[in-house]
Amino acid sequence: GELAELLVEDDATGAVLLFLETFRDAPRLAAAARRAHALGKPIIAYKLGRSEVGRTIALSHTGAMLGGDELAQAFFRAHGILRVETLEGLLETARLVMGHKPPRGRGFSALTATGGGAAMVVDRLGLHGHALIGPDAALRERLGEAGIRIPDAPLIDLPMGASGPTPYSTTLRGMDAADTADALLAVLGSSARNQPERALSHITPALPAGRPVAVFAAPQADAALALFEAEGIAAFRTPESCADALHAYLSWREPAALKGGALPPLPAATRLNEHEACAFFGELGITPPGALVLRGPADAAGMAGPLALKILSPDILHKTDAGLVRLGVATADIAATVADLLARAALAFPAARLDGVLAAPMHQG
Repeated sequence: GELAELLVEDDATGAVLLFLETFRDAPRLAAAARRAHALGKPIIAYKLGRSEVGRTIALSHTGAMLGGDELAQAFFRAHGILRVETLEGLLETARLVMGHKPPRGRGFSALTATGGGAAMVVDRLGLHGHALIGPDAALRERLGEAGIRIPDAPLIDLPMGASGPTPYSTTLRGMDAADTADALLAVLGSSARNQPERALSHITPALPAGRPVAVFAAPQADAALALFEAEGIAAFRTPESCADALHAYLSWREPAALKGGALPPLPAATRLNEHEACAFFGELGITPPGALVLRGPADAAGMAGPLALKILSPDILHKTDAGLVRLGVATADIAATVADLLARAALAFPAARLDGVLAAPMHQG
């Protein structure tokens, strides 16, 4: 957290990369991330130890319903931190996103001189649920006027002989100007390996762009990658790392709003039932599920089903195992079910504090 604070305030630092094993000072790291966002400096995280944390953190008495990795993911998203899954993604994502803001949820567009190379990246992004945005009619018309014919298909694949530097960079520049996607994928073929300088001339005339541009060359083209790096262009050695960086950007969000003011006082009771705990969460800005407390069968008058009913007690933890949860209770059965749950709980747990029955509407899907 302290190192992140230091780097965020450093004028020579444009982005901060975090190589994390665990969170030891999460509030300080969160504050640094929010300060970075205010200064326009992306923070990108690569986190180790997911399986170990997932084994050691259990968030419910019956097991880890929400593991450590879900906690980390929620932390990153809440505080505007990009997350990558590969080491190359960590190193290249900074070049990809510096100078850009979080996306608007519109997916990405792709241009390629080799269909198979692009498919490897596009397929992985599709598994993450990111949409491939094809060229609209206006872009196809503008490119047609420049003598560049592209098909009405989601992936812009320039055919052999028509994918030279000028058609390629003109198309890439047109995709950026169209402003229909949040990021651009530019894939180069064997020319990047055989003619590195020529590969660079495919991309540089279209830069700087209004949105992030990720370059992938297939097959591996080390000399071209070195030229791209020298120009500050995000270029990737593998389709996996390219997709990783684009996924990190497309999943990036503004930091979530923090509720201002002092935290509410903890409830006076030392043992809270579910309804009391949810009320406290509500004061913290966490919306609880809607539920009513029925003290007895008479309270069921006027209620309509189907309802989920369960005993309300801070002393009975495994309510389902004890047979004290009923789902899909119809209107005509609510009062009798309330009476039955209270009677069963009193018999099975004579020392437990019984606060009634919690009633909530049934939801599906």
